[in-house]
Amino acid sequence: MRILQVTPFFAESYGGTERYSYFLSNALADRGHDVEVYTSRLYKGVYNPQLRPNLLVHRYVTLGSVWKINPLAVILPALIWNASEYDVIHAHSFLYFTSNQVALAKIYRSYFNMRNPPVLLQIHGGIGIPKELKISRYKKTIKRIYDNTIGSMTIHAADAILTMSQIEKEQILENFKVDENQILILPNAVLDETLELARFKKLDYEKDVFTLIYAGDLEPWKAVEDLIAALKIVRKKIDNIELMIVGEGTQKKKLEKMARGLPVWFTGYLPHKQALIRIAEASAFVMPSIWEGLPTVILEAMAAKTPVISTSVGAIPE
Repeated sequence: MRILQVTPFFAESYGGTERYSYFLSNALADRGHDVEVYTSRLYKGVYNPQLRPNLLVHRYVTLGSVWKINPLAVILPALIWNASEYDVIHAHSFLYFTSNQVALAKIYRSYFNMRNPPVLLQIHGGIGIPKELKISRYKKTIKRIYDNTIGSMTIHAADAILTMSQIEKEQILENFKVDENQILILPNAVLDETLELARFKKLDYEKDVFTLIYAGDLEPWKAVEDLIAALKIVRKKIDNIELMIVGEGTQKKKLEKMARGLPVWFTGYLPHKQALIRIAEASAFVMPSIWEGLPTVILEAMAAKTPVISTSVGAIPE
């Protein structure tokens, strides 16, 4: 098959959606499919790297980003004129400008009776908006308007919708009134290399320090500030405890300020395998989010035999 993956970012060291599309594209290429990727231009240099003979990445001109998380990559012309070359188009998340353009291109091609390959839209969380989310009223209003207009268009333009859990399927049906038969549930999974970590995990030795680890985006819905606040309380009873925070995001400077004087350190982005090793070596993994789908990183922590402490949101209880 000729498969087109459309994703806002494409690299192993970004967030869950980006890493998912990265590893999926490589795995599909390993199985002999011809895979191409449309994504944003992240850096200067090689824009069309051929990662392997049957995996080509196109990085398109990007006119900035919305709130530093949604790249304004211009891929609509390519989607309109090149779509007929593919057997299926797989778009990641309904929240991004890249997926919006997949929907617009499909509508355009239908109007002019051009060949339209089926579009598979994978949700990756982000349905609705939790009351507890600590963002401005303005941003919450924008999200509601988006869901009822562009977001709804993007979801209804898809031929099939891929979701990671039963609860997310119910949220889609409640918020967007789509045909239930269009929705497929495919839970997230972990790579074989994650399972390999379990071989050297939890050796028979006592650590002097109890190490907590968080790995993910540093954004408001991840609520890492709650984790730092909790650490202050816990340290009153447990001295030998520390926190490692892996990731980047708009909240990093605020979090660094909150963590001053505490045994907390920020690693920034780490390559996927390095992050997995840190998770495997930690005493426990903590997910303080107030808004989630089904975080792959929790599955990775469990696969590496690291205990998980998490809020009860999204599909995590599932």
